[in-house]
Amino acid sequence: MMQLLSGGRERKVVPVNKGLQFDKFFDRWEASQEFDVKNPEKQAWIKEFAKNPVGVKEELKRAVERQTSLLSKQKGWCVKADTASRVITGMGLPHPLENGLLWHHTLGVPYISGSSLKGMCLAWAREWLEWEKPEIDRIFGSANCQGSVIFFDALPIVPLKLVADIITPHGSWRLVDVPKEGAIQTPSDWATPVPSPFLAIEEQQTFQFSCAPVNRRSDADKTDCDAIQAVLFEALEWLGIGAKTAVGYGRFLSVERRKNLDQNSSKRRSLAEKRLAEQTPELTKRVGSICFYCGEEVKVIALSAGAANIEYLEDGTVVNGIPLKALNLKLR
Repeated sequence: MMQLLSGGRERKVVPVNKGLQFDKFFDRWEASQEFDVKNPEKQAWIKEFAKNPVGVKEELKRAVERQTSLLSKQKGWCVKADTASRVITGMGLPHPLENGLLWHHTLGVPYISGSSLKGMCLAWAREWLEWEKPEIDRIFGSANCQGSVIFFDALPIVPLKLVADIITPHGSWRLVDVPKEGAIQTPSDWATPVPSPFLAIEEQQTFQFSCAPVNRRSDADKTDCDAIQAVLFEALEWLGIGAKTAVGYGRFLSVERRKNLDQNSSKRRSLAEKRLAEQTPELTKRVGSICFYCGEEVKVIALSAGAANIEYLEDGTVVNGIPLKALNLKLR
């Protein structure tokens, strides 16, 4: 928050634009000729942005409403989707931290540019859906003509939760006490990695994705716009957007699809627990506890005196003298 003086010399507290602070007001430089920034200072500065959600709820609501109104008049569509993994957008932008982040200039929140979404959909349609060139040129455009669909920026609908993350893309290959000629070693897995912190969008953050036909009076353009919706969400789920998509970053799920997946997961878990309870009474008497893997958690079900006692324990914990990995019952 920041205090401002109004015309009547009254102090008014207004939210700070976190994007402006991130881009222009980095203040952790070392007082040296090298203008170096120590890694602990980088991490501490990034964690300041991850403490609280960024953005003003009322401003984001108005921005999303304006976009929705425009899309309605343009005969387009708006769909909300949640981040299914961490998302990094604008990582290649210049910044003292070496890893940038794309911020909306007026809203002060990270967003996803329409041009990035268009490029992702183009790659998905060309490489995976194998669309023909005439269809691609008609929808996405070419060097000589405009495409039939407009891709709008994806905006968060509520303040975003950010997270401090870290990447180790390279090691310190340069030797210290040798001339510059030949001082670069061959990269090797025994060299000490150089950690590089960065800021990312946390999971389960909701964005609004929007597209509209270039000519709202053209049935062909409206048909292309409707077809792009399926392409967009297939690409967001399987291909991802932004940086580090090869290691799982940048995935989105539509709100409706996430809800269905959560319901199905809950049903499968309940069924697995029921089947386990029916199949293991005799085995439980002999071993005391049974463990099985359910998703990413290790769940221990201890049956004693005819009652089920469910505990969530760390992998490697010993229950009744039996390590969790000692017995693994797989249900099918």
